[in-house]
Amino acid sequence: MAAGEDRTYLRGGFRLEDWEDNLYQEVFDSMVDFASGRLRDGIVDLEDLRGMLQAEYHKQGLGWIGKSRIMEIHEAATIAAFESVLNRESGSSQSGG
Repeated sequence: MAAGEDRTYLRGGFRLEDWEDNLYQEVFDSMVDFASGRLRDGIVDLEDLRGMLQAEYHKQGLGWIGKSRIMEIHEAATIAAFESVLNRESGSSQSGG
């Protein structure tokens, strides 16, 4: 490898970090759909979703050593998705929607 050559690229021109971004977005979208569907179907309410979020925060704090990058991404995306749904739904319920 030549001096100064960027090592973040793999064969085919894909950046090494692309898989992380793709995984995060896939998990985020999936968990938004999951949580929104459960709320819509009446399986959970906002309080249940807050509990699920707290459980994810707790899980994120566990195993700080030896956790794979995939699990870290999955946990971060799940937390962000639950927060997003809670913010959206809390705002719509406060505005009467």
